[in-house]
Amino acid sequence: MEKTIATAPKAVKDDILSKVQDNFGYLSISIAFQQLSLFRNWMETTTKLQKSEEQFIDLPSAKLLAENIQELKERKADISKKLFKNTWTRNVARHETANYEISRYFELAEKIFDNQNKNEWIQVLNDFTKTIKNLTSIFPLWIVTNLSARRSLPLKPNLFDLVIIDEASQCDIPSAIPLLFRSRRAVIIGDPRQLQHISTLNPKREAQIAEENKAESLLTDWSYISRSIYDVAETAIQKKNGGAIFLAEHYRSHLAIVEFSNRVFYQRKLVLRTSHSTLTSRLKNHRLGVFWHDVPGYVPKTSRSACNEAEVSKAIELLNGWWKLNLLSQPDIRFGIVTPFRLQMEKMKQALQRQPWWGEIKDRLIVGTAHAFQGDECDIMIFSPVVAKGLSKNLCNWVANTDQLLNVAITRARGAMHIVGDLNECKLAGGHLSEFAESVASGNIAGQTEARFDSPAEEHMADLLDEIGLWYLPQFPEERYRFDFLVVSPFGKRYDLEVDGRGHWTAEQMRIDEVRDKVVEGLGYEVIRIEARDLFNREDFIKTRLARLS
Repeated sequence: MEKTIATAPKAVKDDILSKVQDNFGYLSISIAFQQLSLFRNWMETTTKLQKSEEQFIDLPSAKLLAENIQELKERKADISKKLFKNTWTRNVARHETANYEISRYFELAEKIFDNQNKNEWIQVLNDFTKTIKNLTSIFPLWIVTNLSARRSLPLKPNLFDLVIIDEASQCDIPSAIPLLFRSRRAVIIGDPRQLQHISTLNPKREAQIAEENKAESLLTDWSYISRSIYDVAETAIQKKNGGAIFLAEHYRSHLAIVEFSNRVFYQRKLVLRTSHSTLTSRLKNHRLGVFWHDVPGYVPKTSRSACNEAEVSKAIELLNGWWKLNLLSQPDIRFGIVTPFRLQMEKMKQALQRQPWWGEIKDRLIVGTAHAFQGDECDIMIFSPVVAKGLSKNLCNWVANTDQLLNVAITRARGAMHIVGDLNECKLAGGHLSEFAESVASGNIAGQTEARFDSPAEEHMADLLDEIGLWYLPQFPEERYRFDFLVVSPFGKRYDLEVDGRGHWTAEQMRIDEVRDKVVEGLGYEVIRIEARDLFNREDFIKTRLARLS
């Protein structure tokens, strides 16, 4: 089409352009040309990528090729984003009725809730449903909260092919049912190790309602108070001899921040994908990791919640220090303060609003309870546990023993987590809070202590893995075994990498290793054994072999 317009006589060109304009307009022509160009580039990149991957094993320069493949993948991803954007821009531009349907949608949405006449209301609902169906042909993806869906979408079955419910562990069952009703299929995404929804319904009242409706047998699986829609989905899958898909890759936090939760709550199954270089670049004037600021304080008796003024003062002190270092003034850095108690949150906000720099950073400094922070993140976080002398035993136990609360509170930070709390009282509190306080105080957190190796060969292996850029954990416990290295490829494949010395050369040890490897493979790992002598005598060969894992 470009060639025809460029070489045709002016009268012919004008005629063609006029006809095209009538149908699509100048915007659509430009988008169409961009679309064709991007699609051609995308196809060329995809073809090169496929050929490179096919030839990967056969070429001697495997490392260089691996870098080339990564570059092509990044280019393909960039082109795909532009292609996606232009595709939907074109789709909207070519629908002459798009603006009308959008205006009609908002007009009918208001009428549904304002109209009191039953017959008129039914007609409005039918028109609203028709408009929604027209819009979904232009905009196939809709994003709503479970509460706003009632005003955004008619309660009609199968409006969508698929509903995706995110943060499902925080979603109660009743508010999820209307979403499920509107769709043919569902994907439920959640984390049972994070906080559930808050219920104000008394357990005795729930039991009474169940008894009145002869539904006592449903309470175990369908309790409004204790069960989320994630729990329902997980139970349903387990009854079919299935299991939830564990999303192992973690992209948010520095290793030191996520290590405790990974070890205690996720059995070391998380695979760290966070770019350390990106965090270092963003937070140039701040150390990365987990830091405890010991603040002996006191919690006064209150009729509701709890607060600790000493921790508020320490948090303000930290922020003032960062202000003097010009850290707060950097517009791309977000800060957060998280606490278990609403009263402490209110005290923090009041203290912050009195600071001279508050007006400049108020949009980048978030203060909230752990419940409010679920699903959110900040570059630098302050955690105020409030646990100190004076706190009631019940509230102390709630903070110390609510695993989901602690897990959420200590994993909201991307680069640095600062705890302002009474270290001794937190150690005495019990539960995982005590364990966390001990870990931070002793430096027993990944990223803040040196890794330990059983031999120089293992230490050299770690150097090679670092050089290649593979994610690993040394001395990884799994069932009754301990891996020399747990290695995870960028595609999520998990390896047990063993460095074998002379002790593994005997016939008896080989038989033991063979049995062990079969058990480990049954757990979902691929076992790789590398002789220690090869690490020093055939380093290039080992590096090439390891590079293929990526």
